[in-house]
Amino acid sequence: SSTFTSDQTACKLLNSSDADMVRNSSKEYTFSHTNKASAGVTFLSFFPTVAVILNVEADHLDYFADLCAVERSFRSFAQLVPENGCVVANAEDPNTMTSLSGLDRPLLTFGVEQGDVCARNLQWHNGLAAFDIMVKNEFFTHVDLQVPGLHNVKNALAAAAAAHVLGVPAAAVAQGLGSFTHCRTHATIVA
Repeated sequence: SSTFTSDQTACKLLNSSDADMVRNSSKEYTFSHTNKASAGVTFLSFFPTVAVILNVEADHLDYFADLCAVERSFRSFAQLVPENGCVVANAEDPNTMTSLSGLDRPLLTFGVEQGDVCARNLQWHNGLAAFDIMVKNEFFTHVDLQVPGLHNVKNALAAAAAAHVLGVPAAAVAQGLGSFTHCRTHATIVA
């Protein structure tokens, strides 16, 4: 488990497949990255206060019958969020938005170009993105990512949205996202 002061970040992306414990002021958070059917245990076993949905696609069809079953499962997951929680969802993924249509939980959307949390002034330097994060059309913070690819811009926006919901200071979000380099399970070079 890792302990962070309020001027550090609760927006740390996982460096393992296990949950990390993060402290911010007097609050304690568990961050967990899971796929829909990991080790035979579904993500419906979690009861998140803030749930982040990056995308909904016809994936793990060995576990789900079809895309409609995946969408229903994500809808069920979102409904596990308490009324005082929040679902953070990708506004630019049609399947995600279909899954969450009419959801009776607070919803904060993100996306590169559209969403409550989005990127502005996106620039690329040697394959790495630098951009402003806007929350409901107001400047939140500027980020210089250390990981390449548009998918990591989306991941950063999702993390920033969740951090914003949790009251993490903008400077901590910028520091956390700007210092993140990769997950051990992703983008690892094996010789």
